Amino acid sequence: MLQTTNLLCFKTMLISKCFTTCSGEIMGTKGTNFENILVTVGDNIRRYRAKRGYTLDQLGLDIGLDKSNMYRIEQGKNITLLTLMKIAAVLEVTPADLLRSEVKLKLEDAEDFMKSKSKK
Repeated sequence: MLQTTNLLCFKTMLISKCFTTCSGEIMGTKGTNFENILVTVGDNIRRYRAKRGYTLDQLGLDIGLDKSNMYRIEQGKNITLLTLMKIAAVLEVTPADLLRSEVKLKLEDAEDFMKSKSKK
Protein backbone atom coordinates (compact mmCIF):
# COMPACT_ATOMS: atom_id res chain seq x y z
CA MET A 1 0.00 0.00 0.00
CA LEU A 2 1.31 3.46 -0.91
CA GLN A 3 1.99 5.94 1.85
CA THR A 4 0.05 9.17 1.67
CA THR A 5 2.28 12.20 1.14
CA ASN A 6 0.91 15.65 1.86
CA LEU A 7 2.88 18.22 -0.13
CA LEU A 8 1.76 20.94 2.27
CA CYS A 9 3.61 19.30 5.17
CA PHE A 10 7.20 19.20 3.91
CA LYS A 11 9.75 20.48 6.41
CA THR A 12 11.66 23.60 5.54
CA MET A 13 15.29 24.50 5.93
CA LEU A 14 15.89 28.03 4.70
CA ILE A 15 19.46 29.23 4.54
CA SER A 16 19.78 32.85 3.45
CA LYS A 17 17.17 32.61 0.70
CA CYS A 18 18.37 29.16 -0.37
CA PHE A 19 17.09 25.70 0.40
CA THR A 20 18.69 22.30 0.60
CA THR A 21 17.50 19.31 -1.34
CA CYS A 22 17.31 15.96 0.39
CA SER A 23 20.73 15.18 -1.05
CA GLY A 24 22.15 18.16 0.85
CA GLU A 25 22.87 20.36 -2.16
CA ILE A 26 22.25 24.09 -1.78
CA MET A 27 20.02 25.53 -4.48
CA GLY A 28 19.01 29.14 -4.97
CA THR A 29 15.30 29.74 -5.04
CA LYS A 30 14.42 30.11 -8.71
CA GLY A 31 10.69 30.60 -8.54
CA THR A 32 7.73 29.57 -6.49
CA ASN A 33 7.98 26.78 -3.96
CA PHE A 34 5.82 24.69 -6.31
CA GLU A 35 8.45 25.07 -9.02
CA ASN A 36 11.17 24.30 -6.47
CA ILE A 37 9.37 21.08 -5.52
CA LEU A 38 9.39 20.02 -9.19
CA VAL A 39 13.13 20.73 -9.43
CA THR A 40 13.73 18.69 -6.28
CA VAL A 41 11.62 15.79 -7.60
CA GLY A 42 13.62 15.90 -10.84
CA ASP A 43 16.87 15.84 -8.85
CA ASN A 44 15.62 12.88 -6.83
CA ILE A 45 14.65 10.98 -9.99
CA ARG A 46 18.04 11.71 -11.56
CA ARG A 47 19.89 10.56 -8.44
CA TYR A 48 17.95 7.27 -8.11
CA ARG A 49 18.20 6.65 -11.88
CA ALA A 50 21.98 7.07 -11.81
CA LYS A 51 22.24 4.92 -8.67
CA ARG A 52 20.38 2.11 -10.48
CA GLY A 53 22.51 2.52 -13.62
CA TYR A 54 19.67 3.60 -15.94
CA THR A 55 20.12 6.04 -18.81
CA LEU A 56 17.39 8.53 -19.67
CA ASP A 57 16.56 6.37 -22.71
CA GLN A 58 16.28 3.17 -20.67
CA LEU A 59 14.08 4.67 -17.97
CA GLY A 60 11.92 6.39 -20.57
CA LEU A 61 11.44 3.15 -22.49
CA ASP A 62 10.44 1.31 -19.33
CA ILE A 63 7.73 3.84 -18.47
CA GLY A 64 6.63 4.79 -21.99
CA LEU A 65 8.31 8.18 -22.45
CA ASP A 66 11.03 9.33 -24.80
CA LYS A 67 14.40 10.69 -23.72
CA SER A 68 13.40 14.34 -24.19
CA ASN A 69 10.39 13.99 -21.89
CA MET A 70 12.49 12.23 -19.26
CA TYR A 71 15.03 15.05 -19.50
CA ARG A 72 12.27 17.64 -19.00
CA ILE A 73 11.04 15.83 -15.88
CA GLU A 74 14.55 15.72 -14.43
CA GLN A 75 14.89 19.45 -15.16
CA GLY A 76 11.86 20.21 -12.99
CA LYS A 77 9.05 20.34 -15.51
CA ASN A 78 5.60 19.13 -14.54
CA ILE A 79 5.05 15.42 -13.95
CA THR A 80 1.81 13.50 -13.61
CA LEU A 81 1.11 11.32 -10.61
CA LEU A 82 0.87 8.25 -12.86
CA THR A 83 4.31 8.97 -14.36
CA LEU A 84 5.78 9.49 -10.89
CA MET A 85 4.38 6.14 -9.77
CA LYS A 86 5.76 4.37 -12.86
CA ILE A 87 9.21 5.88 -12.30
CA ALA A 88 9.13 4.85 -8.64
CA ALA A 89 8.17 1.28 -9.57
CA VAL A 90 10.94 0.93 -12.17
CA LEU A 91 13.56 2.46 -9.84
CA GLU A 92 12.30 0.27 -6.96
CA VAL A 93 11.66 3.20 -4.62
CA THR A 94 8.46 4.63 -3.17
CA PRO A 95 6.77 7.70 -4.64
CA ALA A 96 7.51 9.33 -1.25
CA ASP A 97 11.24 8.84 -1.91
CA LEU A 98 10.91 10.80 -5.14
CA LEU A 99 8.79 13.52 -3.50
CA ARG A 100 11.08 13.99 -0.50
CA SER A 101 12.05 17.64 -0.15
CA GLU A 102 12.99 20.26 2.39
CA VAL A 103 10.73 22.85 0.74
CA LYS A 104 7.73 23.87 2.80
CA LEU A 105 4.56 24.62 0.87
CA LYS A 106 1.87 26.89 2.21
CA LEU A 107 -1.63 27.76 1.04
CA GLU A 108 -0.31 31.15 -0.05
CA ASP A 109 2.22 29.38 -2.30
CA ALA A 110 -0.61 27.52 -4.03
CA GLU A 111 -2.59 30.72 -4.51
CA ASP A 112 0.46 32.60 -5.86
CA PHE A 113 1.27 29.72 -8.21
CA MET A 114 -2.27 29.63 -9.60
CA LYS A 115 -2.26 33.42 -10.08
CA SER A 116 1.05 33.29 -11.94
CA LYS A 117 -0.24 30.52 -14.22
CA SER A 118 -3.44 32.43 -15.07
CA LYS A 119 -1.41 35.52 -16.11
CA LYS A 120 0.60 33.58 -18.71
